[in-house]
Amino acid sequence: MSLPTMPPALAQDWRQLHDLIDEVAVRRPIPCRESQVLHPDAWTSENAEDLAEAAAQCWRCPAVDACRTFGLTHLGEVGVLGGLTPNERRRTVREREAS
Repeated sequence: MSLPTMPPALAQDWRQLHDLIDEVAVRRPIPCRESQVLHPDAWTSENAEDLAEAAAQCWRCPAVDACRTFGLTHLGEVGVLGGLTPNERRRTVREREAS
């Protein structure tokens, strides 16, 4: 898989996340890659209901913690990451910064 054009720090983190997902996908299904329940675009939809449904699927994923860390580190990324929608990720970061 070739990397899309992105800043070097983002590209490195993206590659690490995708390598982890590739590794665990051999043993367990990865919902965003293999969902039989949702359309693949649900994870990056602009529809709040689609995003909520996709986020609910993430909790079965063995890479959810690494994916959530990636999403919280790179708030500009679109879609569900680590079981959190973009709004939830921004709120989580704001709450962490406030405490």
